[in-house]
Amino acid sequence: MRLRDIADRLESLIEGTAEPLLNDGVLHALIQEIRDVHMLYRPIQATGRKEQSYAWLTFSFEPFIGLIEPFNVHPGRMWSLVRMHRLPSGLPELAVSIVRDIPGTSTPVEPDLYVAFSQSPRVESVIQKVSGDADGLRLFHRGGLTDGDGGTLDRELCLPGFEVALPFGDVEDNIPGLITEGDKQMLYVGDLLFYNNYRTPDRVKVRNFVLNATAVAVVSRYVRDMVRKAG
Repeated sequence: MRLRDIADRLESLIEGTAEPLLNDGVLHALIQEIRDVHMLYRPIQATGRKEQSYAWLTFSFEPFIGLIEPFNVHPGRMWSLVRMHRLPSGLPELAVSIVRDIPGTSTPVEPDLYVAFSQSPRVESVIQKVSGDADGLRLFHRGGLTDGDGGTLDRELCLPGFEVALPFGDVEDNIPGLITEGDKQMLYVGDLLFYNNYRTPDRVKVRNFVLNATAVAVVSRYVRDMVRKAG
């Protein structure tokens, strides 16, 4: 099955079952005290089409202090806005935005992290198939973040910020963070699991993937600001 079709199934699950997907009582080490789960409709900055609104899975949470302490960020509740989005080219990607306050109705959402569902070497994401009794995907990010002006910040400038704020990545325990693949470092974001030839996503894995991506996006928000200021 094509990655675009898989992304469509994830989109349907995320948009159709927001509250039961996140309000299951299962704890996440980095994204804590999840509340206020709902769907929100806002435009997205990346498309340039500010008049068009999209559905965002939205929830408030308390970030694990280690995610923000290296950046001298004051603790407090944050909001995560998450959606499976398609670029004008048709490329599907998970977009995650972290904000202190929900943006106004006409204010475009500016994502802090994109995880593209593509095997193209031109995107920052890397996807590996995982063999087993069911079909699995393992998703990574090379570390280069969008600069807000249509460009990408140098991954070598971004990775040190992730290293001090995220735990060591562990694919066995599904913990997001830096790992070493060969002679290169990458960010492990999480795993997805599917049944029936990628037709049915495993809800527990999707939930953990969304929360892992939210944790990475929290750090991305402040790493991007740090690299911008240093440049």
